[in-house]
Amino acid sequence: MTKQAVDARHVAGGYGYYAGAVGREKPLAAGASLGMFYYPEYYRGAVEARGGLSGLIAEGSHPVSGGLEGGIRLQTPTRLAPFVGGGFYAGWLPDWLNVEDGVDNNGNGYIDEALEDNSYHVLAAYPEVGVHYWLNSWLRLTGSACYYVTSINDNSDFLLVGVSLSNLQFDSPETVIEFKQCSDVVGSDTYNSAGWPSEPWSPEASRLGETDPRTAADNPYTALLPSTRSTQPD
Repeated sequence: MTKQAVDARHVAGGYGYYAGAVGREKPLAAGASLGMFYYPEYYRGAVEARGGLSGLIAEGSHPVSGGLEGGIRLQTPTRLAPFVGGGFYAGWLPDWLNVEDGVDNNGNGYIDEALEDNSYHVLAAYPEVGVHYWLNSWLRLTGSACYYVTSINDNSDFLLVGVSLSNLQFDSPETVIEFKQCSDVVGSDTYNSAGWPSEPWSPEASRLGETDPRTAADNPYTALLPSTRSTQPD
C-alpha cells in the first residue's frame, strides 16, 4: 500500500494538457500559459516534455507579450515529484508609438509617423525548478519558478513563477491491455493493475481483479506470481 501511495510510474507513455497562471515582480506582470505535456514511456515517468503558449500583461512600454514555450523536466516518478529542467521562449512584444520624439524608432526611414511600429521579437532560455503533486491518478498540481535570460539588451532578465493544473490522458483501467505491453510483467502490483507499470491510485484499479475479464487463468505470467490459493488440505 505504501508503494502504491507514492509510485507514479503509471504516467509513463501518457500525455495531457496543462493550464496555469504566471507572474513576475519587476516589471509587474501577470499572465497565463496553456499547452501539452508528454511522458516518454522509456523513462518510466522520470522525464517530461512540454510545449505550449504563454502570454503576459505588464507595466511599462510593452504592456502585452505572447509567444511559444517548450522545455524538458527531470523528476522523480512519485506522487510528490520535485523536478528540475530547462526551456525556451520565442515571443513578440507589440508596441505602436504615437509620439513626436524626432526619432525613427523602427528604422523604416520615417520619423514620427502615426502609430509608429516599435514592436520586436524576443528569444529567451531559462532554467526551471518546481514540484508536482498528483491530486489523483489524472489531475496534477504544479508550482514552478523559471529565470528567463532574454535576447533584449536592456537588463530585462527576470524571474517568472507559476502554478498550473494538468490533466493526464490515459486508457481507463477497464480498457483491455495485452500483458506483453506491460512495462513490468513480473510483480503483483503489475498484475493487479492489469499491466500498468504502477498503481494509479483509483478505486477502479483496486477493483480490477474482481471485474476485469482477464482472470488469473488467462494471465500467461500467473506462474511467476505469488500463489493466493490455500495450502491447507481439503
